[in-house]
Amino acid sequence: MFIGNAFITAISIILFRIIRSKINYLDIPIFGFIWIYTATFFTLIIGILGLLTSHKIAVISIIGFIILFTYRSFKKSPQTYFKKESFISFLPRRIHLSFFEMIICFLALIQFTRIIIHIWYIPPYVWDTMVYHLVNVAEWVQKGRIFAVTTPVDRVYWPASFELLEAWFTVFLHNDLLVKVAPFVYYILTGASAYAIARAIRLSNSLSMAVVVFYLYTPSLAIQATACKNDVGISAVYLISIAILLNLLINGKQDSFPLHRQLLIIMMALCLGIGIKPYMVFISPAIFIIGIIALWKTRSSRIFPNFRVWTKHHNKAYISIMLLLTISSLFLGSYWYIRNWIVFANPVHPTDFRIGDHLIFGTGNAVQFGPGQRGSASISGLFENLKSLLTIRIFDKSGAYSSHLSDMTGWGWFNFACGFSAIIYALIFIKYMRLLIITFIISLIGLFVFISIDPWFMRFTMWFPVIFALSFACLISNMHYKWLKAILITFAIICSLLNYVAVLNVGEISTEDFQKMINLPALRRSTAELTHHQEGMFKKVLEIIPKDEIIGVCYPNNGWAYPLYDSDYSRHLEYVPIYDIQFVKRMKERNINYLSVERITSEQIQLIEKAVKENYLDKIEEFLYALKKG
Repeated sequence: MFIGNAFITAISIILFRIIRSKINYLDIPIFGFIWIYTATFFTLIIGILGLLTSHKIAVISIIGFIILFTYRSFKKSPQTYFKKESFISFLPRRIHLSFFEMIICFLALIQFTRIIIHIWYIPPYVWDTMVYHLVNVAEWVQKGRIFAVTTPVDRVYWPASFELLEAWFTVFLHNDLLVKVAPFVYYILTGASAYAIARAIRLSNSLSMAVVVFYLYTPSLAIQATACKNDVGISAVYLISIAILLNLLINGKQDSFPLHRQLLIIMMALCLGIGIKPYMVFISPAIFIIGIIALWKTRSSRIFPNFRVWTKHHNKAYISIMLLLTISSLFLGSYWYIRNWIVFANPVHPTDFRIGDHLIFGTGNAVQFGPGQRGSASISGLFENLKSLLTIRIFDKSGAYSSHLSDMTGWGWFNFACGFSAIIYALIFIKYMRLLIITFIISLIGLFVFISIDPWFMRFTMWFPVIFALSFACLISNMHYKWLKAILITFAIICSLLNYVAVLNVGEISTEDFQKMINLPALRRSTAELTHHQEGMFKKVLEIIPKDEIIGVCYPNNGWAYPLYDSDYSRHLEYVPIYDIQFVKRMKERNINYLSVERITSEQIQLIEKAVKENYLDKIEEFLYALKKG
């Protein structure tokens, strides 16, 4: 683990020195993004090559280090971008903190403490991750390669670049103890990007820190920091793109951060986002509108330099790295879609893709749990989503905050109590906030046009609440009465603490289960030990079936499978559908002696009873147990 992460960090430092901005507040998220990007791309490549095991990664990393040191040793005149600036020069040097900054740091500390406790003590438990996100991770780590996993859940074939980083944090221990570090890393990048946006619009360092804390305390986002769901990844890459473009718009071109490098990083972020989830495209209007305005404002005789002239001013190593990053980002953004196009003749499988009423890809009758996703624009869908947001979800009253965000926004006390009124002020009086708010609303509309209405669609909007925190900070910055500032800041801190209390336990882990996890050794904290889903069925299955046996599983297209892999991925699963009496024959052909059926239908019961009568099955005790449990 140390060797692999040291190699990724070394590569990230080299790339960072080449494409950094030399603007402190931008360099912080840029380095974080480069590290995530490098780890994700590296995992994809070695996974495709079938080298996704800890020992093979260590060997590859050692060889990589040898090549790096050899290259640096024999190169007589290293380029200035390798040595001119110290790697840590982008870090802030001021140590003295004001009272307000100390409060902000305290809020950040207790939030990170909560997150670390969740990472270390609580195994994965979120529904979607149990159904397909982490099923991908478990299969890839078990098999040591990346491939299309066979399950009844078609959503497993959706883009999975986020799961690549989760696989990186599980492959070394061959255990899911650290799997939640992946969303936490994206969560940190989201906060760093929010800080860069605040500094780009010329807020003070103190207020920019406050923006980060107020935004990261948003309940839906704070929950995603440990949920192993991928929407926090979209928020991170989206906001770093906005930060770079806003800096270009407000501060103009800078010699230390050439335009081609800015556009390259934004393209890398967009491609990574598209590889995480397709709705990155739907929310991109803000990026393109701000980008076009920034390029127009900073235009010269040529926005893009003559390629021949540009190559004369840069050596071959620099140009090669620019091309390599461009090609790698295009590959990372398109891999899942190309794979699905080859395997399923539909790049967005399992969603049908339409233009108007014309079916372009898919069968025309794609079925998923719930309404699924539309795959085409719909004005009526836009109005339905807006109506649902403004009349139902905005009140956040459907229950406790959870990873599902069922019929709620998940935006919390601060955004509604402090953010909404501040947005009105910023919209009227703050020039660049006006642009940001309008383009964010346009992006929100673009999202609502394409997504289907379901109880959980607000999980796609976790990037949006940053404008609440930014608007509030702008209001405080321009306020002349210190006593009123103190009152509003105190109120904002109280609202943020209410958000914090609301996500201490998101209602999906019982106190008894949490106490059990604390008492178990770290590497044995398994989702199968949790009792909140079907009364501990998974633990019972793992106790009955010997470790060296394959577990046959039959579950619906929204059923849980991940807990049966156990925390150390020592159990091997194979999907066995029950749609005729031959399922027993198929089990015997594949040497599967046990079958776990999560939710059984009356038709399946009849098939199993028939198999028993015809002596296909020898033991029916566990089948009877399943019947008693319904």
